[in-house]
This record gives sequence, C-alpha cells and structure tokens, in this order.
Amino acid sequence: MHGLHAGGIYCVESLDRRQQYKRQLLTQHYNTQISAQLADRLLYIERQPDQTIITLRDYAGASAGRVIDKGDRLAAGRRGTDAEILALVDLARVKNWKHIQITGTEAFKARAYVEAVRAGLAVVVGYEPSPELRAQLEKEKIMTDQAGAGGMMALTPDVTAGQAKPASRWLDPLRAARKKLEVERLAAKQRLENVPKIDITDLHSRIYQEKEKADPEFRKLHADYARAVNAPSDGIFSLLTKKKREREIEAASDALRKAERALLAFPAVRARLEAAQKQNQEREQLTAVLIPIQIEIGEIEYLEREIQKGHDPEAEFRQAWQRRKLQPLKPWQELAIAPVFEAEAAQERARLQAEADAVNHVKQIQRNEQIQREIEAQQQADAIQDQLGKPGLTAEQEEALERQHRYYLALADGHDEEEAKERAAKKSDALRL
Repeated sequence: MHGLHAGGIYCVESLDRRQQYKRQLLTQHYNTQISAQLADRLLYIERQPDQTIITLRDYAGASAGRVIDKGDRLAAGRRGTDAEILALVDLARVKNWKHIQITGTEAFKARAYVEAVRAGLAVVVGYEPSPELRAQLEKEKIMTDQAGAGGMMALTPDVTAGQAKPASRWLDPLRAARKKLEVERLAAKQRLENVPKIDITDLHSRIYQEKEKADPEFRKLHADYARAVNAPSDGIFSLLTKKKREREIEAASDALRKAERALLAFPAVRARLEAAQKQNQEREQLTAVLIPIQIEIGEIEYLEREIQKGHDPEAEFRQAWQRRKLQPLKPWQELAIAPVFEAEAAQERARLQAEADAVNHVKQIQRNEQIQREIEAQQQADAIQDQLGKPGLTAEQEEALERQHRYYLALADGHDEEEAKERAAKKSDALRL
C-alpha cells in the first residue's frame, strides 16, 4: 500500500499470547518442543542467515541477557547470567546434543557444568569440577560418568575462536542406518542357518538305496547292471564278443534307468524332490538378500571411517537426494540420508507456512484497522452533514464544513490522508465516487 509512512506494528495481545507466539517460532525453528522454562524467558527472537539470536527476560520483564545459536556452537552474552546458562543447556537438549565442551571464565564454566550435568548431558568436557562440587552432584544423585574427550559445542560467555567442530552431522544417521541393516543381516543369517542346503544327487542315491532295500526287483536290476559292467574278460576278446557285451550293458542300463525314472515319478518321491528343490531355492533367495546387505554395511563403515578422518559427505549426499528421481537412492541412503532431508524439508515447509500465516495475520489486522478508520471517517462525515445547511452559518463556515465533509468521505472510501486532502480541496469531488 503506497502512502504509508515508516513505522511499525506492535503486539497488544496479552503477555501469555505473546509468549505463546515466541514459543511457536522456536518450536518451528528447531522442529521440536522447547521447555516451558525457556518459553517463559523469551523476550526477542532474531533469525539471521548464519545464526539465531534469542534475547531473554527476567521475571519482571527486563532483559536478562541473550544467547546466540551459531549451528555447532551456542554462545552466551558478555554477562554470562544464570538465565543465559539455563537457556544454553535447554537449547543443547533441544538440539539433541549429548557431548558438549564448555569454555569461558571459571565461574561460568562451573555454573554451566552443574546445569549440564543436571540436564543429563552425557559427556561434558572443558571443566574439571572440584571435589566439593562433585560431592554435591553425587548427593543429588545426578552425577554421571563424564569420561570422554572432545566436544560438540561450546558454552561460553564470549565469542571465542578455534572451537571444536563436529566431524559431520551424518555420523549419527549413518550409524543408525548401519544398526538397522545389521539387524536385517542377523535375521537373514539366522533364517539361512535354519535352511540347510540339500545335495540333490545325494538325495537321488539315498532314494535308490531305500528302493533297493524295499524292492527285490529293483535290487536285481542294479545287480544285473553291475554284473554286466564288471563281467570278466576271457582273454579272447573278439569283435563279436565285444559287441555282445556292449549290448548286454546297454540293455541292463536301459532297464535300470527306466525303473529309476518310474521311481522318481512316483508321487511321494516327486514331492520329496520338489521339497528339496524348494528348500534350495529359498536358501538361494536368502543368500541373494544377505549379500547386498553386507555390501551396504561395508559402504557405511567405509563412510564412517572417512568422516572420522575429516571427510564431509554433505555435498555428495545432497546431490544424491536432489537426483533421486533420476537415480533412485540405495537402500542404505534411504535409511541414512532420506530422513534427514525429509525432516529439513518439513521444517522448511513449516517455516514458510508460519511466515505466510504471520503475513496473513498482519494483513488481516491492517484490513481491520482500515475498516475501523473508514467507519470512523464515515461517522465524522455524517456528523458534518448534519451541520451543513443549518441557519446561521457564514459562507466561509459553510465552505469549511463542506471541505471537511469531502475530506472524511474520501477517507471513508479508503483513500489515504494526502489523497483525502486533495479531494477536500476540489469541490467537484464532493460527491462520493
């Protein structure tokens, strides 16, 4: 809307409503609920491209310091107040940090250490508590094992350089994906162990042996074939004798093979063979499932080692995510990187929706205010209209009233103040358009 002078819009809602709105902003920013204690302390929230500045208030409503979220580091204001320390610890929990490093003055580190331990953060380094403080925490039954080195953030009242950076935000998602795949691998291995491989040739031999024991005729065919094959030579091995022996072997073999085929075609035997083949096929399928899982676990383990060496796969992961419609993600990528980017997309949608809602809310307020101004202007115009034409008015008074009447009519029609003044000066604009 043109013609509006520089100014601002201020919230005149109750304090509870204002705090609720600020809490909603941080909830959308971090994509999780913040504590009621932090929500009550919020005074101002300023989101910048590379950081978020949160100004805190005391219970009287005055400023009680501020904290700055720089992504991988949380910093307090220059004073390092108790409100700032509590807010830092609350934000560390909101960001799901388990390992933290504390820097700053000794007094600040001592207070921050106590609150971090009370909040249940797993590893706190950068400060060695005194025996008295350690005894106090143990008395409260909240002291935890603080072994470990290296921190994932800094709690400091000053902006300091050289803070430890996280190796990558992808270590935890990769580890979670690897654990899921390891569970699948273990299940596949257990199923594979319960499905032993069957030697089909050996199964045939056992079926023939069982038939020989149960059927004398089948046993005789085997004996005839063995006798024909192993018949001794008389030393005078003429061509006719050789031919005759070959015919005997062939006849015995044909008779045996015919009996074997009939045996294998028997319904019970055929069902037994089909079950064995089905079991072997199931084993092949389990093997076909297990091998890719093992390969994917190997890929994740390789990436974990590379990340620990300093490699950051952010760019390649983001490229894989952006190209997923042209080149589908691998199963381990579906487990590791898809949830991260989907959560980012949901958070961005929530942020845009919140901004759109805020814009619409402001527009609605502006529209309501405009309607109220137009109603008041119309009431003024009606009041002046009642005065026009009354006896006793001089020409100058009559002209002044008409000018005011045109001015308020223009405001009631939605014109801004400057346009209303212009219309008031023109007698031709006395009638409403």
